[in-house]
Order: sequence, then structure tokens, then C-alpha cells
Amino acid sequence: MLSFLLLLALLAFILLIIGVIKPKWIVLWKKKDERTRKTVLIYFGNILLWSLVFALGFMISWIFFFMILVIILGIYIIISFFIGMAVPTKVFLIGDRTRKRILIQYSVLFVLFLSLLIVVAINLPDEIDERIPSATYEGEYSNGFMHGQGRSFNNSSYYEGDWINGERNGQGVELQDMGLISIKYDGEWKDDLENGQGIMTIKFLWVEMKYEGELKDGNREGYGKFIDRAGNIYEGEWLNDAPNGKGKSTLTNGDTYEGEFKDWQRQGYGKAVLNDGEVLEGNWVEDELVE
Repeated sequence: MLSFLLLLALLAFILLIIGVIKPKWIVLWKKKDERTRKTVLIYFGNILLWSLVFALGFMISWIFFFMILVIILGIYIIISFFIGMAVPTKVFLIGDRTRKRILIQYSVLFVLFLSLLIVVAINLPDEIDERIPSATYEGEYSNGFMHGQGRSFNNSSYYEGDWINGERNGQGVELQDMGLISIKYDGEWKDDLENGQGIMTIKFLWVEMKYEGELKDGNREGYGKFIDRAGNIYEGEWLNDAPNGKGKSTLTNGDTYEGEFKDWQRQGYGKAVLNDGEVLEGNWVEDELVE
């Protein structure tokens, strides 16, 4: 459902942009004189807005979704009040369309909005986990901190593993699921960041990339193996989240290269063996053999 809502929001955004430029291309169900930018904004703006709001509910928590809903309601009330005070016939109203009635009815709605906002604020959970918004924690505590084995989670993401003084420390698994893209890490942690040996898997729709090896402060650093979305493999040294140092790449077409790398490119001395048997050996600069 989350992926569907995000795809719907993306489609609505694209149609909104096109519709603002050429309304007649998009609003096909209306008469020609009714195919206006205002119609585009009303239809696709609302689809975009509510798709994102519901996606936040599925992604984070329903109390967070309700808070966004209340804020949108409050903005609508305030805007409608000022429009109504200027032009009473332009806003929703029960009874005679007078400024006095607008003042009374929208004041009542505003008080209702504030009451709902207070109720939502009271029920919002404390931010116990900086990496997972509106998280709930189930597990062990010590001196008021998450300590020992525990699980922090919201509607779409979670961390399960070791904690020390409220931070991820030790062995644990984290999944960050954002609908179209998800990131899973299973390995060692220190000071709330990926540190040590671990496996990181990134999925975008049906495409998957995987890294297995050493990490430092959330970045790939040390020795590791990476498989990209096409199945190409790099195994070797990493620095600053990129291949840097000695390593070996194996492409799906059969080409291999073993030698030095710098920021994903062949740089320094190395030997490439192409799939037809041709050997290229020597010094490389910016992915090109120079001698």
C-alpha cells in the first residue's frame, strides 16, 4: 500500500506539472472551457496532498497521520475565515451568509481545531529513537535508558538488537522501509551508527544492491564486497563510502580488473582481462589505461 501511495503521489505530481503548463492535455473529462489550471490544481493537488499524508501514516504512525490531518484542517479553517470575511459567499457556511455568522462558526471550528491539536500532542510518543520517527520501544531498560536487548519500531521501520545507554551498540538489525526504497542493515553497531562487520541491502522497487564487509560511522570503510543492481561485483578496500585502494571488479559480461581504485574508478596500477581474452595491464588514470 505504501508503494502504491508513493507512486500515486509521483504520478499526481507529474500530471500537476504538465497540467499547470497545458491544462487541456490533462483535464480530459471536462468541457474545453472548464479545462483550467484551477481545475488541475484542485484535482491533482488534492491527490498529491492526500497520497503523501496517507503515506506518512503507513510509513510512520497513525497518530502522526492524525496530527498532519488536524494541521491541514486548521490551515483550511484559517484560510476560509479570512476569505469569508472578505467575500462571505465564497466559503462553506450554515445559515445566512453574513460576516457575523462566519465569525461565530469559524471561531467554534478554530476552538475545535486547537482542542484536537492538544489531544494529538498529548498522545504523541516521545522521540526515543533519532533514526526511527515516532518509534515504540519494547525491551530492556537501565536507569531510564534503552539498555540490553530491545526493539524500536514504527509502522514501516524497525531496529532489533543490542542497546547501551539509549544507543545502538553491539549486534542488531535495522530496516528502513520508505515504500519505493528500503535499506536493511544486519551487523555491528557503535554509538548509534553502523560500525564493524555487517551486511547492507538496498532495494529500489525490484532492484537490489548488496554490500557485505566493514563499515565505520555509517560509511563503507575497510574491506568489503559490493554487488550492484546489474550483478557487477567489486571486492576490496573501501574509504569514504567508495572503492579506494586495492580491489577486484568482476562485470556480468565477463570482464575483470584487479588493481588499484580511486572513488569507483580504476586509478593506479592494475590488470584488466576482457571477456575475449585480451589483457590490459599498466597504469590507469580515471578509468583509462595510459601505459
